[in-house]
Amino acid sequence: MIDLDRLNIQDEARFKKKIKTLKHHLLCRRNIGALWIGCALEETAQMIREIERYDRSEKVEIIELHPFKQNWRDIVERSFFKQNTSTIAIVKRNDLAKSFKDSWNARLFSSIFERIDKSQEQYSESNLFILSDLETLEHLSSQRENLTLLEEGIFEQTSRLQNLENNNSIKNALLEGNIQDYIALSSFERQQRVNEIKSILSERDRVFSTQSDLGLELGNIFYFENQYQDAIASYDRVLETLSNSYKAWNNRGVALEHLEQYEEAIISYDRALKIKPDFDKAWYNKGIALKELERYEAAIESYNQALQYKTNEHDTWNNRGVALEKIGCYEEAIASYNQALRFKPDKAETWYNKGVALAQLGYLQEALNAYEKALEQQNNLHDAWNNRGVILRNLGRYEEALNSYDRAVQCKPNKYEAWNNRGVLLGMLGRYQEEQLAYDRALRCQPNNSEAWINQGVALASLGDIEVAILAYNQALQLQPNNPTAWYNKACCHALQTQFDLALESLQSAIELDPKTIQDWAKTEPDLDAIQHDPRFQKLLRQ
Repeated sequence: MIDLDRLNIQDEARFKKKIKTLKHHLLCRRNIGALWIGCALEETAQMIREIERYDRSEKVEIIELHPFKQNWRDIVERSFFKQNTSTIAIVKRNDLAKSFKDSWNARLFSSIFERIDKSQEQYSESNLFILSDLETLEHLSSQRENLTLLEEGIFEQTSRLQNLENNNSIKNALLEGNIQDYIALSSFERQQRVNEIKSILSERDRVFSTQSDLGLELGNIFYFENQYQDAIASYDRVLETLSNSYKAWNNRGVALEHLEQYEEAIISYDRALKIKPDFDKAWYNKGIALKELERYEAAIESYNQALQYKTNEHDTWNNRGVALEKIGCYEEAIASYNQALRFKPDKAETWYNKGVALAQLGYLQEALNAYEKALEQQNNLHDAWNNRGVILRNLGRYEEALNSYDRAVQCKPNKYEAWNNRGVLLGMLGRYQEEQLAYDRALRCQPNNSEAWINQGVALASLGDIEVAILAYNQALQLQPNNPTAWYNKACCHALQTQFDLALESLQSAIELDPKTIQDWAKTEPDLDAIQHDPRFQKLLRQ
C-alpha cells in the first residue's frame, strides 16, 4: 500500500491518481519509452517502489543526477537505455524551476532530452523514468513540444511514438525496355506477343542484336506476368549470346529481387555497372536490394551514385530518405524527402515518410502538417490517419486524435494499431468502457496477439468485470503460456474473487517464470491483500 504518512489529504488524492496512471501505462503497454514524473521529496521512495513493481524489464537501475556533478554527461550516456534494463533517474535540486535558465541546469536537461531522442530503437527493451519536482516539469513541458502531459504530474517524452511504421512501399526496381508498352497490354495480348517473339526467335538467320532485343522483350513480358523464373531464363539466353548486355543484367537483377534473391540480384547489378558505370537505374536497383538486406549505409551510397547521373529522380531521393531513417539520420532523411518533393510535390508517400522522420525528432506540429499534406493527396492512407492520431494525442488534442483513429479504421477496418491506439487514449481519459470495446476490436484484427488479450484483461478489471478479465488472461496464456504478467494479473483477479487457492496457484506460476519481478510486485499489491497472511503466500515470496 502507498505510504502516505508524510502527505496531507490533498496530496494523498493526487498521489493515488498519479500511481493509478503509472500502473495503467506500465501494465497496458509493452514499453512506454520515457516518462518524466513530478515528485515531492517525500514521494520519491514510494514512486520508485511502484515503478519497480510494475516495470517489465529484467532489471531496474537507480541513478542520481545533479547539474553540478562533473560527470553527469557520462552518467546520462552510460546509464540510459541499457539492454533489458530500465533506469530511474532522480534529479535532486531544490527550486529548479526558478533557476532553470542556469546554464548547468539547462545543459543537464538538454543532455537528457538529446539522449532520449537518439535512442528510439532501444525503447522496445527498456524504459526511462526521470523523477524531478513538479514545477520544473511544468516549466519543461512549456518549452518542449514533445513533452506531453498524461495525467497530473506525469509527462511522456514522445521521441518514439507508439506504432509508428515507416512507409516502405518502395517502387518496383526499374526495368530497362519499353515498359509502358507492356503495362498497357492485357494479359491475353502479352501472351500473344510471347508466342510471336518465340516464333521469330526460332528462325535461324536472325542476327544477334535482333535476338537480344527480342529476348529482352520476352523477359520483360514474363516479368509483368509475374513469371519471374521464366523472365530470368529469357535474360540468361540473351546473355549467352551477348554477355555485355547491361540491360539484360539489370533486368535479371530486378526479377531476382522479386524472388527475394537479393545477393544474386546485387551480383547482376554489379555486372551491369561494370559494363556501364553511369547506369543510374542499376545503381538505384542495387540500393533497393541492399536496403532489403538491411545494409543501409551501402544502400545510401548506391542511391548517391544514382543521383550523380540523374539528379531529378524522385524515387531515388525518397528511398535514400528511407535508408537514412533506418540508421537514425532523421535530419538528413528530411532533407532527402524535401528534394524528392521538389520533383513530385503531390507524392503522398513522401509526405508520409517526412512526417515519420519529423515525429522521431519530436517536431510534432511539423509532423502533423506533413501527415495532413499526405492525406490531401491520398485521403485513404490509413497509416497517415493512425500516425496523425498519435501526434494529436501527444499534443493533447484528444478528441481530434480519436477522430483520426476512426478515419484510419474506416480506411482499413482491420487496422490493429489504430484500434489499439484508440484503446490506449481512452484509457488515458478514464473512459474504460470504450477502452475495452476498442481493445475488443483490436483483438478481432489480431486474435492471436497475447499482449492484446492482457490489455483487454486490464481494461475489464478496471471496469470491475473480474470474471471476464480472467477469461482474457486465460486466452493470453493459451497463446503464450510463459507470460508471467498474465499469470500475475490472473492471480490478482482470483484473489479479488476470494478464490484463494486459484490465486496462489496462478501466483506460483508467475513467480516460477520471473521470480524477482513478480515477488516484488506481490509484496505490496493491494489486490492480493486477502492472501498476504496465508503461509503459502509468504512461502512463495521467500522462494
